[in-house]
Amino acid sequence: MSTSTSNYIIIDVHVHPKRRGVVIIDEILKVMKDNNIKLSVLLARDTDPSDIDRPHIRKTIITRLMKSDFLARLGMDDYFHILEIFELMRERLGRTVSNKELASYINTHPDKFLGLGSINLCKDEEYVKNKLREIEDLKLAGAKFWPQLQFFDPANCDNFRIVCERFQKTKKVIMVHTGTCPGPWEIPELSEDANPQKLEPVLREYDVQIILAHFGYYSATCPGIWFREALELGKKYDNVWFDISAVAYILRDIRIIEKIRTYVGFDRVLFGSDYLEYVKPSIDIIVNSPYLKEDEKELIFGLNAIRLFNLKLT
Repeated sequence: MSTSTSNYIIIDVHVHPKRRGVVIIDEILKVMKDNNIKLSVLLARDTDPSDIDRPHIRKTIITRLMKSDFLARLGMDDYFHILEIFELMRERLGRTVSNKELASYINTHPDKFLGLGSINLCKDEEYVKNKLREIEDLKLAGAKFWPQLQFFDPANCDNFRIVCERFQKTKKVIMVHTGTCPGPWEIPELSEDANPQKLEPVLREYDVQIILAHFGYYSATCPGIWFREALELGKKYDNVWFDISAVAYILRDIRIIEKIRTYVGFDRVLFGSDYLEYVKPSIDIIVNSPYLKEDEKELIFGLNAIRLFNLKLT
């Protein structure tokens, strides 16, 4: 069953402008038109395959793999498959979208797109400050971070605090991937820095708006992996937001909906697709949900994003 979306303002806050390294802006625009999406927030990704060759990062990866039972459960030879995992990481970390690339896509259709840049926080402080200036110069709305792909622990990262302090002043938005990540990072131990709990130390220090991408729920190996932690964080801090990208299916479950209502309500839940194939199914789940109230649907689809990004839509 599918119902018209004409009564809703729909803003997709989580859109990747490339698929396997290929720019898909024209496809995005078509899907937006077909599904009555007013605005899409495009995401940069600042990752570097050479990071995994840095000794301290390599040591951390190996240590986490060794404490995981993932390889043992699959009956794999540890040494061989660790080398294979590093090669898979290297390939996936090469799928980048620079801040300047992102701005060029937005500038082609400024009425359709907003952008969140990205900063690789495992680099040095000068690198981070240069990227912050770049994001401001390009007039991007904030930045997206992947703790497991950019090899930083949000609870103990000075560079993350530099970003939070700056974005608090400039009123820009932070999005953080929460949950595991496709590829080798589906091994939970490799994604442990993307546990929402890791954000609490900075939330105690800074009043900056932070979106928990995927609601802490995403994981192919352990669905719902850090959903409870996401809810508890949102209950304590009203500057924590949540997007449902890649996990809109959770809104089919009345038990999950009631948990969201109880802990944080729906006035900080944002519509996000992640990839184009998720757009229509995600919209249909919300439109046709017998468990969501009409005002909750309106908030999720767009009203919350308008408030968060201080949008003036025409």
